[in-house]
Amino acid sequence: MKDRELCGDIARGICIVLVVIRHIDVYTDVTNVITWFVIPAFFIISGYFFKPLENKAALVSWLKKRAGRLLIPYFTFLMLLSLLVIVLQSMHVSLATTSEFNLANIILGGSTLPGIMLHLWFIPVLFMTQGVFALLIYKLKTPMKCLIPIAIAYIVAHIESWLVFDQSYPIYVPFGADLVLLSLSFCAFGFYAKSIIGTPKRSTLLVSGAFIAAMITLNMLGVFEYTLSMIALQYTNPVLDIVMPVVMTLFVIQCSHIVVNMSRAKDLFVIIGKNSLVIYILSRVVYGSFIVLLTMLFKSDISTSIYIIIVGILLAIIIPLTVGVSIINRYKITRILFAGQYEGLKTKKSGQ
Repeated sequence: MKDRELCGDIARGICIVLVVIRHIDVYTDVTNVITWFVIPAFFIISGYFFKPLENKAALVSWLKKRAGRLLIPYFTFLMLLSLLVIVLQSMHVSLATTSEFNLANIILGGSTLPGIMLHLWFIPVLFMTQGVFALLIYKLKTPMKCLIPIAIAYIVAHIESWLVFDQSYPIYVPFGADLVLLSLSFCAFGFYAKSIIGTPKRSTLLVSGAFIAAMITLNMLGVFEYTLSMIALQYTNPVLDIVMPVVMTLFVIQCSHIVVNMSRAKDLFVIIGKNSLVIYILSRVVYGSFIVLLTMLFKSDISTSIYIIIVGILLAIIIPLTVGVSIINRYKITRILFAGQYEGLKTKKSGQ
């Protein structure tokens, strides 16, 4: 496997671990800092691995494959998690909901998804981002022509955020399609900055690390407040909303270049990165179930205990990873339904 692919898997592995930490139900300075970049990082990485498509047939074929790879697992997990919620409700058990659980919210998706399904918003948004970006590259060709509509979309995204928060004007777009207005910029950076991202440089590591340390220190001292939440349409600073995710992702990728040379750490993060989708989807369910179970056993809320949080995070990574490796990746039907890997199931012609 090429170092470029290894670094991509390692970076995804690091980011998905941070996502699991972010999804705990305890707000801390650490979880806030993670929101500054971790979801945008996945869009940046997807842009980094994108290859321009030469003709319409290649574009259509690529879109079909991406739809299968992302949307089949999305709807499979959406159905299973809906059934899980129905079962839990019948047992009078609730895993914290943020929206009402009904068919309309399930169909609408995006920010209307309830409770343990809310994080599924990311999957269709990733597909739409990749699709729109591929169309822009195919139709407009040159970087300047492509970056103009992407820059306009970035501005519109911040106008929308201002309408939602400062004007209290709620906006509900099916499948969170409006989030593509922001995510396109991250994807574009990953694509157009391949030479920077893919080159291991100590100077890039040191400069990005120093910048991040300075920003975290200033934030903790109260010099400025910053947060970035895509699903909540909370874009608080038009400059930092692109600078912070870009610099922090660069730092993670530079760290990934270092991990490539560390055999044990490399193998661990590669396997986590390759199973990042199932970990992303199931981790919140595992962690929430763990907390609910402990609360029922001890008759009190102990979710803020640091020991409980650490054990919960480990379980939220290990259990989905085990499911991915031992079940989903093992059988054809599970690879299709839960990983969207249906291309390799076609019968090969003789001689190929």
